[in-house]
Amino acid sequence: MRKGIAILLEEAKGKMSGYVALTNYRYMNLCVKAEPVSLLSISVEIENDKFQLEQLVNVTMPQEEQLALYPSSSDATTIYAICKGIKLTHPEFKVEVKNLDEDETDEEEGEKYILLTMPEVDKDRHDVIANGIDTLQKACQTKLDIVLQEYTQRMVLKLKDAKPEEIDEAKDAVQSLYDQHKEMLETFSNNKNNEVEEAYQRYQEEQQAKEKDQQEEDAAHNESAGMSMNLDED
Repeated sequence: MRKGIAILLEEAKGKMSGYVALTNYRYMNLCVKAEPVSLLSISVEIENDKFQLEQLVNVTMPQEEQLALYPSSSDATTIYAICKGIKLTHPEFKVEVKNLDEDETDEEEGEKYILLTMPEVDKDRHDVIANGIDTLQKACQTKLDIVLQEYTQRMVLKLKDAKPEEIDEAKDAVQSLYDQHKEMLETFSNNKNNEVEEAYQRYQEEQQAKEKDQQEEDAAHNESAGMSMNLDED
């Protein structure tokens, strides 16, 4: 294959890979499970200086739906600035400031950490995330289509004096790149959709269990009340 065509293929591959990777990154910011990657976009302003969150904290994942942030400094100004930065980027996160020493009260001075909990996937959140995935997937697919068309045309122009079979080989090569990245996009999209559906199903099951427990508790209470009334009557 001609050197010029190889360069064009690398350019096309770079663009397609970039679009798919960016879409997957955006999927990770539609948080269902805790995603450390979702913290990368958070900036924190402290006394007119801006920092990326990763410069100020160490991160662990105590549970599947939680992230624990351990600041390098536990002074109130830093803690407040970090919490504010998180809320500006991810208002859906539940943000709690905790004491490292569980025996300390909230008012006592001591080492602090910040606990982030992902929101439950109820019907509203399910629909918001599902729509977000669909919008992001379609936008990325459109960009892949544009790259395919652009680089197919550029290769045809580059090979205007070449043999037909050489032109076909170049077109097949860029089509192959397109097919690979389209498949990658579909895989990332399906994985995210499955994650959302599983979380929504868990939420529904938990709600049904709570309703059942409440019904049993109400029934037991009514039965006890009825027995009490009968005893009083006797």
